[in-house]
Amino acid sequence: TQLHQKAIGAWIEKLDAYMANRDALPPHTLENLAKIGAALERWMQENLLDAFAFQCWPALQKMFGIFPCTLMSYLSQQLIPGACETDAVGALSMLALQFASGGPAGIFDWNNNCPDPNQLVLFHCSNSPVGLLENPKVTYNAMAVKGEGLEHSYATIYGALAKGPITFCRIHPNDEAGKIESIMGQGKIVSNPPDSFGAIGVLEVPDLQDLLRYICYHGYEHHVSITQGNQADVLHEAFEKYLKWGVHLH
Repeated sequence: TQLHQKAIGAWIEKLDAYMANRDALPPHTLENLAKIGAALERWMQENLLDAFAFQCWPALQKMFGIFPCTLMSYLSQQLIPGACETDAVGALSMLALQFASGGPAGIFDWNNNCPDPNQLVLFHCSNSPVGLLENPKVTYNAMAVKGEGLEHSYATIYGALAKGPITFCRIHPNDEAGKIESIMGQGKIVSNPPDSFGAIGVLEVPDLQDLLRYICYHGYEHHVSITQGNQADVLHEAFEKYLKWGVHLH
């Protein structure tokens, strides 16, 4: 309908302005991102939603020949957090960090592969909001390109995580105990690994091995949400005092 076309056109304009290297995309990518954006916007408004999660890979790549990462990045930058891999609790963690900091939040993988015991790599392929990154650009998912082909592997966001203090958070449903638990703490992005892809940075956290041991022993997921600044005490008070959740403040 004319109304739908107008909504899609508005999303094309917004995403076109958001992407610095728009010309790198195959022609169908921007249009399909805009169609999903228009449908998602209407669905979230109708259901009064503040955050969302997508089954991004391989579902949307197979159905629409794209990755929705740039759309998700744009929305997270606009303080409508979106998590990948159907991680609804990760989106909730992003929303909590966003409320605490007043800025955008992203979702990443823990990667315990640094020689320094107090450092690890944060990585995703990625849907990171550009506010967390240095020199962000739109490109293709290097992990997925072999499956559906290069032209069906756009549009992910690459960039180095901006150096400086960050707060991390993970909300975790403990199904066996029937309760909500969480971890939170602070660290700083100190550098970026060479010769990689996606959104990536080296996170330094004091006594990191104790934190990783806690994560593993308590069955936490491999995703963690982050935002810039120091907000761990704010989250700790909100979760423990008002929501009555189990909290581990690192």
